Amino acid sequence: MLRPGRMDSLVYIPLPDIEARVSIFKAVTRKTPVASNVEFHTLAKMTDGFSGADLAAFCQIAAKNAVRESI
Repeated sequence: MLRPGRMDSLVYIPLPDIEARVSIFKAVTRKTPVASNVEFHTLAKMTDGFSGADLAAFCQIAAKNAVRESI
């Protein structure tokens, strides 16, 4: 249900393609230390069908797991 006057139109935004996913991974991890052997292109291939929010959550979970392992 849409309320008139506020977001009363829908805009379709497709899921990101592989190059967009690589860019999203790089943007999300810009301020996070990342191991030198992490291949963003490989991760992008493995995450077909993920949205930008899904990729951000993926990176946050990976960072939390890395911290837990190092403690």
